Order: sequence, then C-alpha cells, then structure tokens
Amino acid sequence: MKKKDEIIDTKESDLEGHLEVENPSELSSKEILDIQGKNKTEINEKALTKLEKDYFVHEARNLLKALMILEK
Repeated sequence: MKKKDEIIDTKESDLEGHLEVENPSELSSKEILDIQGKNKTEINEKALTKLEKDYFVHEARNLLKALMILEK
C-alpha cells in the first residue's frame, strides 16, 4: 500500500492522458480503443528505451570487468 506522501506527490505528467476528456461517455468505442493503443505504444517505447540503456550499462560493466582481469 502506498504511503500518504507518495499519493500526494503525484505529478501532472503522471496524469497525462487521463484528463483529456471531461465526459468519457462522449467517446465512441473506437476512440477509446485508439487512445488506449496510443498510451500502450508510448509505454512500450519508454520501456524499450530503458532496456536499451540497461543493456549498454551491462555491456560496459562486462568490458570493465574484462579490462580488470587483463590488467592483473
């Protein structure tokens, strides 16, 4: 369960895409699915970027380990 402070610290960027329409019932089913698809695509792209950065960090650590072994 989140602490009270963590809930209060919600940023505007955390709510992006959630407050675009005042009355969601005004949207058609197709529009709702399109918005959900767009949000999933953005989330997937962010996850891929993080994975790529993690991969490069991992490879750099392996290189440093190899250099340390060669240095001994």
